[in-house]
Amino acid sequence: MNKKQITKQEAKVYFEEHLEFIKAIAEETSIKQKIDFEEAFQRYSDSFLRLERFGDTLSINYEDKIVDVSSLIDDIKDLVVEHFRCYVLSGEKMVLVFEKAGSLTNSSLNNLETLELIDKIRFQHKPFYIVHNHPCVFEASPSESDFQTMDFFINLSKEINVPIIDFGIITNFDYWSMMQEIRKTN
Repeated sequence: MNKKQITKQEAKVYFEEHLEFIKAIAEETSIKQKIDFEEAFQRYSDSFLRLERFGDTLSINYEDKIVDVSSLIDDIKDLVVEHFRCYVLSGEKMVLVFEKAGSLTNSSLNNLETLELIDKIRFQHKPFYIVHNHPCVFEASPSESDFQTMDFFINLSKEINVPIIDFGIITNFDYWSMMQEIRKTN
């Protein structure tokens, strides 16, 4: 993944513009995780002040095709509530077939939405890519619920014989990829 360097001044301005948001997230985290507010605030501040931001290219390698997902990521990373999206690969482009907006911390699908998405994946019968954002955190790391959702779609992929390209999680500053994690462990 290519990243673009930003200046310390740009990072400082961006941080100051979002200070109240960072404080609110740190407060919520300190209560949920039963940790000191200062520790939570420092964790989010450090992540927020990293001097790397997403650059212009983020690609997924699928069957020797390079699929640029930068525009998909740029489109979702700054949203203030969680969005769950499914794209299918059509030629060399990703086409949105499903989207659900959730809350500040959740974009879970209900049973009807899950069935709707399964039908769309079956109907398209093309490799699919699942991505959602985590607007309340700065590090893109999967939650227990994310792992359960990944397992569901991996099993679905096998059952209906339609490949899953990747399962991604995006924040303003970070991207997590199931496929990258699998490659790291192999």
